Amino acid sequence: MIGRPKLSDGATKPIQLKIGEEEFADLEEWRFANRMESRSEAIRRLIQLGLRADPLVPLTFSRILEALETAQKLQVQMQGFDAKKLSKEQYFASVATAVGEMYGDVLDAILSAAAQSMALVNEVAAIHQNSDIKDAVAKADEIKQHYLNELEKLRGDIGAEKARRRFVLDREDEE
Repeated sequence: MIGRPKLSDGATKPIQLKIGEEEFADLEEWRFANRMESRSEAIRRLIQLGLRADPLVPLTFSRILEALETAQKLQVQMQGFDAKKLSKEQYFASVATAVGEMYGDVLDAILSAAAQSMALVNEVAAIHQNSDIKDAVAKADEIKQHYLNELEKLRGDIGAEKARRRFVLDREDEE
């Protein structure tokens, strides 16, 4: 069959869209840069990009902020140790304890931020590809699920490492 590709499983809805000259020029520039056959296809892609990015951007930002705040807490805690008042051994033991206690939190925050950022970038990249829009959306969903699974696996590994470190620190305190 020759003609336009099927756009959805259900009925399609026409929309009347009026935009300013500058927006129209931006749309055309984006359309040609991304080799979209029609303005309709370009608008569909931009809608999908917006639908993907809109919920992920605030979450990604909050994960990055959380990672920075957690690292800053560790830095503040480290500054609380006065190397002049403590012996070298006491100072390094205090630092090691602080790092050991916060290691999992810092790593979890950093990995969460990285995974969320990678999911956002890769989902957007999947939609950006010049392939069938339904295939692109399915690929973006697949990418999102992959990163969610990887993050859960990493969190499990971090939890196990935190428990091991706590056990080691508790044993050292007993001795």
